[in-house]
Amino acid sequence: MADRNGPLDRRTVLKNVGAASALTILPLTVSAKESYPTVDEGDLSDAPLSEIVVDSPESASEHPHHNRIAFSTSVFSDGLELYVADGVDSLTSNPDAIYQVTSASVAGVLNVTWKKGNRVQFWRDGLVYELKIPPSHKAFEPKQVDERTVPEDAEVDGGEH
Repeated sequence: MADRNGPLDRRTVLKNVGAASALTILPLTVSAKESYPTVDEGDLSDAPLSEIVVDSPESASEHPHHNRIAFSTSVFSDGLELYVADGVDSLTSNPDAIYQVTSASVAGVLNVTWKKGNRVQFWRDGLVYELKIPPSHKAFEPKQVDERTVPEDAEVDGGEH
């Protein structure tokens, strides 16, 4: 979706959002017994997080109280998905483990921000979600909190939606 050597542009995001609206997007449903899967980092197992968060480093968000960073990247999948890295306090740290939170995103995940407690807010395929991600990585249902055609990262001309 995004060129790994350059930033996301508004045209690419809008094109992918249009493709997402043409499809039936399944809700993010999980069982209460599920946990987020860990990612096989492969050749990146000794790499700092900055080498993994290459698509959208401005969307990486450090947890205010725990050594965790939520971020989006396409390094492990075909599109920008949401991940949480444990054991890191900055993008220059090497994570102990990385957990994949979303999958099958069409336009991708951007605008990742930790909120109160262990809740993370993010834009995904034209909607803004809030999701509880505890240190145990127990999976919870995301809550839709807003509808926004274009993520804040891609807004131009005074913040048009």
